[in-house]
Amino acid sequence: MAHLVSKIAPWAVDMVIDNSGYAKFPWRLIGLGKEVDYMKFMSVGAPFKEIKLHFFDKTFWTTNPHSPNFFSPARRKIRYILEPRHLEIQAAYPKPIYVGYHSARDENIAPPHEKQELYALYQKLGFDATLHMFSDESEIDGKFIKTLDHGLGMSIKSLINKELPPILEKLRRRAAASSSADSSTALNSPARVSSRVSQARPAAKNSAANPPLLIPRSQNKSIAYPCDELLYTFSEKNHKMRLEISRLDED
Repeated sequence: MAHLVSKIAPWAVDMVIDNSGYAKFPWRLIGLGKEVDYMKFMSVGAPFKEIKLHFFDKTFWTTNPHSPNFFSPARRKIRYILEPRHLEIQAAYPKPIYVGYHSARDENIAPPHEKQELYALYQKLGFDATLHMFSDESEIDGKFIKTLDHGLGMSIKSLINKELPPILEKLRRRAAASSSADSSTALNSPARVSSRVSQARPAAKNSAANPPLLIPRSQNKSIAYPCDELLYTFSEKNHKMRLEISRLDED
């Protein structure tokens, strides 16, 4: 979910600390019921003595291409994190820092090869992205990494305690570098920079309640992703998110 939020509102996210998230959603989460092989794409499965129970759910989504609720390729693409063209579009915005942990054995829920491909694309596009992939029993320490199953048996508290401090330090260095660059520009164009700073920063009397942002925020709070015949445009105004879906073949 955090990766998806950084996709639809990249101006609002500084970092993503991830444990075993998927790069492409599992089909079993869509809720297509018996329209697909529900034994394979079950929502929940549970063993009971000699019986293995498979449960499925049914949402409004359907595989019927004539229905307004058809789960089309376009509707699939906007939900994928691993969508190369969309990652290229996101890369034009302020780039969050990504840190991920994953098991190489997590084939059923979040295939590791998709996660590796996602982080390779992040790096290629200039994101600060680090993926820790665990594949061997010797990497289980019983404290931080407890299993090689989905989730690694990891405590969220332990993950945050480990990764948050170094990421915050990176963000502080970014802020310092940005501030230094602004100061240098101010020497050459004082009026221009003064105007920009006055618009971007709150009044001094509010500084305690509104501490300076670690990363300068993008003034462009709108992003659009083409998905086949549809264009998904996400925007933020007055702290509210808005989604507009239009057809690319419309004049």
